[in-house]
Amino acid sequence: MNDEEEPVEPPELVGERETFAFDLVYTRYSLLADGALTGAAAFVSQGWQMYLVAALLPLAAGTGSSAKGTILQMCSATERADALSAITLIEMIARLTTTSVFGLVFAAFAEIGKTYLVFICNAAVALLGFCVLLFSRFPPDGSRRFEEGEDAEDAGTA
Repeated sequence: MNDEEEPVEPPELVGERETFAFDLVYTRYSLLADGALTGAAAFVSQGWQMYLVAALLPLAAGTGSSAKGTILQMCSATERADALSAITLIEMIARLTTTSVFGLVFAAFAEIGKTYLVFICNAAVALLGFCVLLFSRFPPDGSRRFEEGEDAEDAGTA
């Protein structure tokens, strides 16, 4: 039993007909829920309300992983490793940028004594992301990727 090895390569997909349309829908509505819950946090006036928001907010926290699944599905199988590396890099840059920008926004609101407005700004960004994702779609069933090296006539006749 010790001589058995795990496969090094992931199993190849049989046809590329898999779609993860659910990931795209989940990403959209996760951002919507995140925006609504974060916006509601601006109106918290008692401690138990903040505990309630903190308990519900993780329910809208799957946006990152479902977005990765959606983006990876939009790439060809040969480009997925590079796409995952690029997504990870962009995610780290975005996390640092977000922390910096919202730190400055929080500091500006703290100077005027209205720190709760940072929740409204955060909710607005999430709702903007939801609106952008409303325009995203997977290609229709039966379509295929246009590979480099194909000319337009070959791609149009398939």
